[in-house]
Amino acid sequence: MSENYDTLAGVDPTTNPRFKLLPNGQYSEQLTNQVQLFWDPVTQEGRAFFNSAPYLNIGGIYNALQAVPDVLMVDFLDKLGTCYGKGLRDPVTGEPLDGISVAGVSILMSAAFDTEFIARALALAAAAAAAGDSGSSAGSGDTSSGDSGSGSGNASSGTTSSGSG
Repeated sequence: MSENYDTLAGVDPTTNPRFKLLPNGQYSEQLTNQVQLFWDPVTQEGRAFFNSAPYLNIGGIYNALQAVPDVLMVDFLDKLGTCYGKGLRDPVTGEPLDGISVAGVSILMSAAFDTEFIARALALAAAAAAAGDSGSSAGSGDTSSGDSGSGSGNASSGTTSSGSG
Protein backbone atom coordinates (compact mmCIF):
# COMPACT_ATOMS: atom_id res chain seq x y z
CA MET A 1 0.00 0.00 0.00
CA SER A 2 1.42 3.32 -0.96
CA GLU A 3 -1.30 5.38 0.71
CA ASN A 4 -0.70 6.55 4.26
CA TYR A 5 -3.73 5.52 6.31
CA ASP A 6 -2.27 6.72 9.61
CA THR A 7 -3.00 10.43 9.38
CA LEU A 8 -6.18 12.46 9.49
CA ALA A 9 -6.53 14.70 6.47
CA GLY A 10 -7.28 18.31 7.20
CA VAL A 11 -5.94 18.32 10.77
CA ASP A 12 -4.64 21.78 11.64
CA PRO A 13 -1.23 21.42 13.34
CA THR A 14 -1.53 24.90 14.85
CA THR A 15 -4.62 23.95 16.89
CA ASN A 16 -4.19 20.19 17.47
CA PRO A 17 -2.10 19.29 20.56
CA ARG A 18 -0.78 16.15 18.82
CA PHE A 19 1.48 18.48 16.84
CA LYS A 20 4.48 20.35 18.24
CA LEU A 21 6.26 23.19 16.46
CA LEU A 22 9.98 22.45 16.30
CA PRO A 23 12.74 25.11 16.32
CA ASN A 24 13.34 24.52 12.58
CA GLY A 25 9.72 25.52 11.78
CA GLN A 26 8.50 21.97 11.06
CA TYR A 27 5.89 20.15 13.10
CA SER A 28 6.37 16.81 14.80
CA GLU A 29 3.23 14.71 15.06
CA GLN A 30 2.31 12.38 17.94
CA LEU A 31 1.22 9.11 16.27
CA THR A 32 0.08 5.81 17.70
CA ASN A 33 2.34 2.99 16.69
CA GLN A 34 0.58 0.35 18.77
CA VAL A 35 -2.94 -0.01 20.14
CA GLN A 36 -3.77 -2.68 22.68
CA LEU A 37 -7.41 -3.51 23.31
CA PHE A 38 -8.41 -5.37 26.45
CA TRP A 39 -11.92 -6.80 26.71
CA ASP A 40 -13.22 -8.96 29.53
CA PRO A 41 -16.25 -10.92 28.28
CA VAL A 42 -17.25 -11.78 31.86
CA THR A 43 -17.39 -8.26 33.30
CA GLN A 44 -18.00 -6.54 29.92
CA GLU A 45 -15.20 -4.07 30.72
CA GLY A 46 -12.84 -2.78 28.09
CA ARG A 47 -9.78 -0.57 27.84
CA ALA A 48 -7.53 0.67 25.10
CA PHE A 49 -3.88 1.56 25.52
CA PHE A 50 -2.56 3.85 22.81
CA ASN A 51 1.24 3.81 22.63
CA SER A 52 2.39 6.90 20.78
CA ALA A 53 5.57 8.79 19.99
CA PRO A 54 6.51 11.95 18.10
CA TYR A 55 7.30 11.53 14.40
CA LEU A 56 8.60 13.92 11.79
CA ASN A 57 7.19 13.65 8.28
CA ILE A 58 9.93 14.27 5.72
CA GLY A 59 8.84 13.92 2.11
CA GLY A 60 5.89 11.71 3.04
CA ILE A 61 8.00 9.35 5.16
CA TYR A 62 7.60 9.31 8.93
CA ASN A 63 10.74 9.25 11.07
CA ALA A 64 10.55 8.49 14.79
CA LEU A 65 11.99 11.23 16.98
CA GLN A 66 12.14 9.15 20.16
CA ALA A 67 11.73 5.49 21.04
CA VAL A 68 10.08 5.95 24.45
CA PRO A 69 6.31 5.68 24.00
CA ASP A 70 3.73 7.88 25.64
CA VAL A 71 0.83 5.71 26.81
CA LEU A 72 -2.76 6.93 26.82
CA MET A 73 -5.23 4.60 28.56
CA VAL A 74 -8.94 4.95 27.80
CA ASP A 75 -11.64 3.05 29.71
CA PHE A 76 -14.38 2.32 27.20
CA LEU A 77 -17.15 1.36 29.62
CA ASP A 78 -18.65 4.87 29.46
CA LYS A 79 -17.79 5.34 25.76
CA LEU A 80 -19.61 2.41 24.10
CA GLY A 81 -21.93 4.81 22.28
CA THR A 82 -19.16 7.20 21.22
CA CYS A 83 -18.48 7.56 17.49
CA TYR A 84 -14.96 8.87 16.81
CA GLY A 85 -14.98 8.91 13.01
CA LYS A 86 -16.78 12.21 12.32
CA GLY A 87 -16.21 13.13 8.69
CA LEU A 88 -13.91 10.16 8.04
CA ARG A 89 -14.29 7.47 5.39
CA ASP A 90 -12.85 3.99 5.09
CA PRO A 91 -9.79 4.39 2.84
CA VAL A 92 -10.51 1.14 0.99
CA THR A 93 -14.31 1.02 0.63
CA GLY A 94 -15.11 4.73 0.89
CA GLU A 95 -17.83 4.00 3.45
CA PRO A 96 -18.44 6.66 6.14
CA LEU A 97 -16.97 5.85 9.56
CA ASP A 98 -18.89 8.43 11.58
CA GLY A 99 -21.71 5.99 12.35
CA ILE A 100 -19.49 3.33 13.95
CA SER A 101 -19.53 3.36 17.74
CA VAL A 102 -16.98 1.93 20.17
CA ALA A 103 -19.41 -0.97 20.68
CA GLY A 104 -19.47 -1.47 16.91
CA VAL A 105 -15.67 -1.53 16.79
CA SER A 106 -15.75 -4.20 19.51
CA ILE A 107 -18.12 -6.33 17.42
CA LEU A 108 -15.96 -5.76 14.33
CA MET A 109 -12.83 -6.88 16.20
CA SER A 110 -14.69 -9.97 17.47
CA ALA A 111 -15.71 -10.81 13.90
CA ALA A 112 -12.11 -10.32 12.74
CA PHE A 113 -10.86 -12.62 15.51
CA ASP A 114 -13.45 -15.27 14.63
CA THR A 115 -12.58 -15.15 10.92
CA GLU A 116 -8.81 -15.24 11.52
CA PHE A 117 -9.04 -17.97 14.18
CA ILE A 118 -11.03 -20.18 11.80
CA ALA A 119 -8.56 -19.48 8.96
CA ARG A 120 -5.64 -20.45 11.20
CA ALA A 121 -7.41 -23.61 12.38
CA LEU A 122 -8.13 -24.63 8.77
CA ALA A 123 -4.52 -23.94 7.73
CA LEU A 124 -3.18 -25.98 10.65
CA ALA A 125 -5.58 -28.82 9.86
CA ALA A 126 -4.55 -28.77 6.19
CA ALA A 127 -0.86 -28.77 7.13
CA ALA A 128 -1.40 -31.68 9.53
CA ALA A 129 -3.34 -33.61 6.88
CA ALA A 130 -0.59 -32.98 4.34
CA ALA A 131 1.96 -34.26 6.84
CA GLY A 132 -0.17 -37.36 7.50
CA ASP A 133 -0.88 -36.46 11.13
CA SER A 134 -4.38 -37.72 11.95
CA GLY A 135 -4.20 -36.55 15.59
CA SER A 136 -4.24 -32.83 14.85
CA SER A 137 -5.48 -30.38 17.44
CA ALA A 138 -5.83 -27.55 14.89
CA GLY A 139 -9.23 -26.41 16.08
CA SER A 140 -8.70 -27.01 19.78
CA GLY A 141 -7.58 -23.48 20.55
CA ASP A 142 -4.13 -24.61 21.67
CA THR A 143 -1.87 -21.80 20.52
CA SER A 144 1.18 -22.82 22.51
CA SER A 145 3.01 -23.88 19.35
CA GLY A 146 3.23 -21.60 16.39
CA ASP A 147 0.94 -18.76 17.48
CA SER A 148 2.19 -15.77 15.56
CA GLY A 149 0.34 -13.23 17.68
CA SER A 150 -2.62 -13.04 15.36
CA GLY A 151 -4.61 -10.95 17.78
CA SER A 152 -6.12 -13.55 20.08
CA GLY A 153 -3.69 -12.76 22.87
CA ASN A 154 -4.53 -13.82 26.37
CA ALA A 155 -7.95 -15.46 26.51
CA SER A 156 -8.67 -13.99 29.93
CA SER A 157 -8.01 -10.42 28.84
CA GLY A 158 -9.08 -10.45 25.20
CA THR A 159 -5.93 -8.62 24.13
CA THR A 160 -5.60 -7.40 20.57
CA SER A 161 -2.73 -5.33 19.20
CA SER A 162 -2.38 -3.28 16.05
CA GLY A 163 -0.54 -0.25 14.77
CA SER A 164 -2.55 2.81 13.89
CA GLY A 165 -2.42 6.55 13.87
